[in-house]
Amino acid sequence: MVKTGGQIELDVFGLLKDELEGIVSGGVYLQGTRPFDSRKEDAVVSFLTGTEGDVQTGALNVNVYVPDIDMGGEKRVKDVRRCVEVERLLVGLISKPKSEYRLSLGQTISTFAEADIEQHFVNVRLRYKRFAL
Repeated sequence: MVKTGGQIELDVFGLLKDELEGIVSGGVYLQGTRPFDSRKEDAVVSFLTGTEGDVQTGALNVNVYVPDIDMGGEKRVKDVRRCVEVERLLVGLISKPKSEYRLSLGQTISTFAEADIEQHFVNVRLRYKRFAL
């Protein structure tokens, strides 16, 4: 059976939720459900793209938001130590098979600024392969 993007997003969310909860101090959310004003370290799983057929392939994002820290200036700055630690911990997400899904890194794990909310997010682009049953 071929699955839709929403089904794949939910499946992978379910597979990664426990592991992500062990990494972040906040919550784990599907795309569009993270509280708008969250100041916590949250993870967000989102479907990006996929192909249909007997073998489904595509990509998902996992973003972990890390609040910036106060260094005594007017603006908060990137928590470099924590961002690097989260990057390292997220490598483990793809280290073992996940049921019907095979996950691999789609690009190097890296961190980006979200200046409007004084946070940075660590981004993991995951490729998936799923054999339709």
